[in-house]
Amino acid sequence: MKQYWVTFILRRTDKYTKETKVWSSPTSRSLNILSEAHREIRLMRENNDADVISAWIDTYDDNNNKTTVFHDCYINFVGNVETLKSDLVRNEEKQVNEISCDNCSKNRSMNCVVMQGSNRPEDRSCFR
Repeated sequence: MKQYWVTFILRRTDKYTKETKVWSSPTSRSLNILSEAHREIRLMRENNDADVISAWIDTYDDNNNKTTVFHDCYINFVGNVETLKSDLVRNEEKQVNEISCDNCSKNRSMNCVVMQGSNRPEDRSCFR
């Protein structure tokens, strides 16, 4: 069974001193389903305590070789952190090029994410 590990780069700005701190925050537990890892990213981005600058999901094979299965950066070209609302617009544009699976086409409330360049079912993740 594959296990997925989520890592974040976070940024927090103190509202009084305007001092900015950036740090890496890996998850302390593995997730068995890729859609759960995507859910962790969404939940962390909804957290108002710190901005998620970047997030990625890694998995390891039997030889302990790391493979990054998802990576996204949430900073726009002027350095502002993109919100979840701006992601919704961007995802609607991307869905035209994505392959949807049977589960997503039956259940309209699901989103299907396919690892770029792959048609294998195990590289597909459906989440709400």
